[in-house]
Amino acid sequence: MAALRSPNPLDPDAGAPLREISVQQARRTILRAGASLVSAGAAEIQDINSLARLVEPRTYKATLLQAYQKAGNRWDRTVVMIAGNLLSLAKRWVKPGADVIAALTEMRRMVSASRTGISRAVRGRLAQFRDEHVLRALFDLPEQTCEEAERQLRLGRPRQAAKLHELSVALSILQLQPIRRKNLAQIDLNDNLVRDARGRLDRIIIDPDSVKSPVTLELPLPQDLAVRLEWHIKVFRPHVPGHDRGTALFPAPSGKAIGAEQIGRRLTKLIFEQLGVHMTPHDMRHLAATLLLDADPANIVVAQRLLGHLSVKTTMATYGTARTAAAQNRFAEIVDGLRSQAARKDAVKQRRRERGDRS
Repeated sequence: MAALRSPNPLDPDAGAPLREISVQQARRTILRAGASLVSAGAAEIQDINSLARLVEPRTYKATLLQAYQKAGNRWDRTVVMIAGNLLSLAKRWVKPGADVIAALTEMRRMVSASRTGISRAVRGRLAQFRDEHVLRALFDLPEQTCEEAERQLRLGRPRQAAKLHELSVALSILQLQPIRRKNLAQIDLNDNLVRDARGRLDRIIIDPDSVKSPVTLELPLPQDLAVRLEWHIKVFRPHVPGHDRGTALFPAPSGKAIGAEQIGRRLTKLIFEQLGVHMTPHDMRHLAATLLLDADPANIVVAQRLLGHLSVKTTMATYGTARTAAAQNRFAEIVDGLRSQAARKDAVKQRRRERGDRS
């Protein structure tokens, strides 16, 4: 837990410090895993004396099965969290052989909680964007941040300017297509940026690399974003520490791609400081789906393609409430139209009766 709060700056794999809520989540996962092993009779308390003990394939399986039974013989979100956190723990801290990681990953793929829609907290954050002025400000933010980056560069503050321009580019990409923050953080100049026959940036292609990203995502670049990306690579990226040690679009000082959580925190902070609203990068996915379904409840397939869901069932399960709300709004508009039409007919009849009475 101490290493998660204050990682070793000389460890290239240490990553950025985690927020306290994430540290506590990791702590709960470890305690739950140990408790599950003991409850299942798979281990004695005194035998659980290392992290490696928790991620052996046999004990990993026993932990998941115990949590599954405790949840009423279903994969709820708590079980999914335990499975994912233990797998991350194995990869980052224990680092067993490739065969062990493969076995854990295969079991992790079998664990999936049924979706019941977005959470109340997310709905609360999305409600902020019902104000059209706040929504417009969000979509204007990349351009404003770009202008501030240019100003900082002119003032002789290249590193500050580069960090701002990174956020401008990252937010522009999210607004083009709300990809997951991991995919955003790991965009590579050579692997993901595609150029046309004239050498101009044409699109971003992200290959499937996990259960959460099962399909290839292809993002055609509008001209203004392509120009901004080129300008970032040429002018701003050379001022980012670590740019000369790798080919990540958003490099960390080690030269590897910046961590997903780190870029997420930076974008959340930018949005809060500039707009006064709390929004995470993942909320951009929810906002995009909500806007599509508000415009037309039949846009569920469009939302599926935009979000990169393998099945429309996933989109339906997550945003079914939003689709219902959009349908209700559309129905209310129809009812209001019928009422207005009836009122106009009644008014015409009333005027005719009044003319008849006068004659």
